[in-house]
Amino acid sequence: MAELVRFFRLHPKIRVIVFFATCASVDFHYHALQEVLDKSCFVSKLHGKINQKKRSKIYAEFKQEKQENLSVLITTDLAARGIDIPDVDWIVQFDPPQWSDQFVHRIGRTARAGRSGQSLLFLTQDEESYLAYLESKKVEMQHMELPLDEQETPALD
Repeated sequence: MAELVRFFRLHPKIRVIVFFATCASVDFHYHALQEVLDKSCFVSKLHGKINQKKRSKIYAEFKQEKQENLSVLITTDLAARGIDIPDVDWIVQFDPPQWSDQFVHRIGRTARAGRSGQSLLFLTQDEESYLAYLESKKVEMQHMELPLDEQETPALD
C-alpha cells in the first residue's frame, strides 16, 4: 500500500482507476487511503456488493469530479468493461487479473477518444512469473521503479 500512496504523491493531479481482485480488498484500501491521503483528494469505491443505485451514483460522481486534485476510483473488474469515464490518466492494477483479456480491458479505461493514458501493474516477487504470461499474450511493458524517499512513505499504523 505504501507504494500506491507514493505513486499518488508523485502524481497529485491525476484521475486514476485502481483495480483490486476482491470487494473486501476494495473496501479495505478505500478506508486506508481516506486515512493517509490529503482530504482534498477524491476517493471513491465501486464493486459488485454495492447496490446498483449507489453504484450508479458513485460512477456519476467520479465521472463528474473536477481534476484539480487527485481523483481515485477503487474498484474490482466490475469497472473493467462497459463504462466510459473521460480523462482517465492512469490505470493501476494493484492486483493482477487472472486472464490477459481482463488486463487489456482494464487498461482500456484510459487512452480513449484520442487521449494518451498509462497503466501501472504492481507485482510482488512471487507474482513476477505473471510478466512472462503477459509477454506470451503480446502485452508490451516497461519496468518502472518508484523513487524511494522515506519522507514520502506514509506511516500506516
